[in-house]
Amino acid sequence: MTPATVPAATYRLQFNASFTFETAADLVDYLDALGVSHCYASSYLAAVPGSTHGYDVTDPSRLSPEIGGEGSYARWIQALRSHGMGHILDVVPNHMGIAKSANPWWQDVLENGPNSRQARVFDIDWYPLKPELRDKVLLPILGDSYGAVLERQEIRLEYVNGAFQARYGDRVLPISPGTYDLILDTRREALLDALGPDNDDAVEFLSLLTAIRHLPERHVSDPALRAERAREKEVIKRRLAALGARSPQVRGHIAQAVEILNGRPGDPHSFDGLDTLLAAQSYRLAHWRVAAEEINYRRFFDINELAAIRMEDEVVFDRVHALVFDLVARGALDGLRIDHVHSLYDPGNYLKRVQQRARDIRPDLCRNEEYLLYQTLVGSWPLAPMGAAAEREYCDRIVAYMHKAMREAKMFTNWITPSERHEQAMTRFIETVLAPDNRAFRDDFLQFERRVARYGIYNSLAQLALKIGAPGVPDFYQGTEIWDFSLVDPDNRRPVDYARRGELLQELETTVALDGPAATAARLMANPGDDRLKLYTTSTLLRFRRGRLAIFQRGGYDPLRSEGARREHVFAFARAHGAQLVVIAVPRLVATLVPDADVPPLGERVWGDTSIELRPGGPAAYRHALTGDCVRAREDGGRVRVAAAEVFAQFPVAFLEAL
Repeated sequence: MTPATVPAATYRLQFNASFTFETAADLVDYLDALGVSHCYASSYLAAVPGSTHGYDVTDPSRLSPEIGGEGSYARWIQALRSHGMGHILDVVPNHMGIAKSANPWWQDVLENGPNSRQARVFDIDWYPLKPELRDKVLLPILGDSYGAVLERQEIRLEYVNGAFQARYGDRVLPISPGTYDLILDTRREALLDALGPDNDDAVEFLSLLTAIRHLPERHVSDPALRAERAREKEVIKRRLAALGARSPQVRGHIAQAVEILNGRPGDPHSFDGLDTLLAAQSYRLAHWRVAAEEINYRRFFDINELAAIRMEDEVVFDRVHALVFDLVARGALDGLRIDHVHSLYDPGNYLKRVQQRARDIRPDLCRNEEYLLYQTLVGSWPLAPMGAAAEREYCDRIVAYMHKAMREAKMFTNWITPSERHEQAMTRFIETVLAPDNRAFRDDFLQFERRVARYGIYNSLAQLALKIGAPGVPDFYQGTEIWDFSLVDPDNRRPVDYARRGELLQELETTVALDGPAATAARLMANPGDDRLKLYTTSTLLRFRRGRLAIFQRGGYDPLRSEGARREHVFAFARAHGAQLVVIAVPRLVATLVPDADVPPLGERVWGDTSIELRPGGPAAYRHALTGDCVRAREDGGRVRVAAAEVFAQFPVAFLEAL
């Protein structure tokens, strides 16, 4: 971290099934109030089930399901960001947990030995002094001698959906597919006699045995043969599962073979088959007491269930850190703390690699870009709730807009040489922020956005009235006659739903004809987010203008003064041509006029004694174009005024035509 990002104070959080991402998110307010700047977290990657500490990582490529998923993680991170807080993660680079058969990489090594694609991850001596351990991993997991455990039937062979495994306590040991013939050959002739020589299932059974025997050995070094083994062993499992599912005879044969190999208590020779099968595996089971003398995989502090990993191998480094660096790239992490770095083969080189990689991938989303994003969200968030498809479309639109804005700013990316890394970082950040289950951000944002949007509605109506009433030709971009939150091109080039707009306009005309303009305006103001409010204002004022073109095309412009306690919140002017006169008035600075966004800027309670001063000698009465109401002017001491409370009695903008 640079000096600018050195934490003011960190607070250590121990994650486990009892302290989840949701728990952490709920604590952010408290930690912020406490004065903490960064949460320093224990490892929360997938660990041995039930782990209370998380440092026995079993799968560094995913978050721990016991602690929470991507959604709850994003909520926690967003809660931190909303408080201006950071996050540091403990990284475990020197070992992985292998207990309870929960580590898929270790399980693959046990199944395939040195041929495993995961073999390079672990520090295993495949050529130890004892020749019987060559190409094998010694597993000192037994509570007694191997023979005693075997004859007590504590090691049991099992068949599960096309694969065989040996179970000992809470451990599941994979059986190599290349040794399945030692199981399936048991009483094979009886099965073939029952099926018949030409039976399709018999042919498939024999074909499977051939495939098993031709599977490349576990010690091959040729990359092509290793790839063949990795591919074909899974094919064998799928074929066996399918054959067993459709053939009761094969299913029964497998069950009988498993039962025979599991032996009979009191008959030592009945366990010979299982002993032969286990001896053919890439592991050798032993009493836990022999670990110190014979174990051939490096451990962490002599703990059998923590297998050391070869972090000096660049491939291993990349795979183990893939998720961590992805979190850095997303902007979720501000720093890494390396657990027991001294136990690595080359600590100094490791730290240099981590720092270099983090610098290379960390997004440089500056505060200006982040601010622009939030500003854009507030200004473009739809007034109506969005479904899943609309949420996805909205996210894509924001991503496209931000990419264009960043390129045109030319700070970190541009049109000529775009920075894919920077733009991808922004994409990930936007997707995290806008994730529907990111409640920490969504709830906080919507509370603020709703208030801004309500004021925005009144400002929009005011701008609309000014555009139509002021000198010049009012221009409307396609589709904006209703509430439209299109961004700059190409977003504003999307198809416009004119059929819907036509239906809404026809509906408004019918409503006005039946109920009159005052009732229509009042009904629309009860739900300002209704598209019909803007459409009614637009169509009514445009028709009003079209019917009085002389005023608006050749008439003068006369700014009008306001008086009273709320005079700073009124903008008004008159347009006159000959005997024709129209007064146009709109509210301004509405957020300070009505601090409660749910209160519309209407009536005497809001406007009090505020009035608009008209020119002396003018008409005494005016008709409100949007409500049909009659607004009267009053003369006092030679000055003529109309009360703002009457001008804005039912509607927040006014075109007053002299009668």
